[in-house]
Amino acid sequence: MLLLQFLSSPVLNANVCTHINYSFARLLNGTITLEDKFFSTDQAKLNKMVDFGKVNPTLTKLISIGGASDTGTGSFSAMVSTAASRKKFIASVVDFLKQYSLDGIDIDW
Repeated sequence: MLLLQFLSSPVLNANVCTHINYSFARLLNGTITLEDKFFSTDQAKLNKMVDFGKVNPTLTKLISIGGASDTGTGSFSAMVSTAASRKKFIASVVDFLKQYSLDGIDIDW
């Protein structure tokens, strides 16, 4: 709820921002997802961030993946271990970016 209020705030000016990140997507079975068994991820928040970017068409909108939510899981190490698993991950990222109208990914590994 705080993110929705923040992005709706008249104090925040999208025209003075260059980048905005949504944290965090997860790595699940080698693909990027918003599903999270530990934290509640609200798709409305990501959509609100994307809408915020419409105010400034040059704003770069990124999805962050990894971080503390993936610490100790070994999921990134497993994903990068073979060409096939990297290809699967990359394909899922491309689909994810298109689905949510994002510009790129920030990998916190």
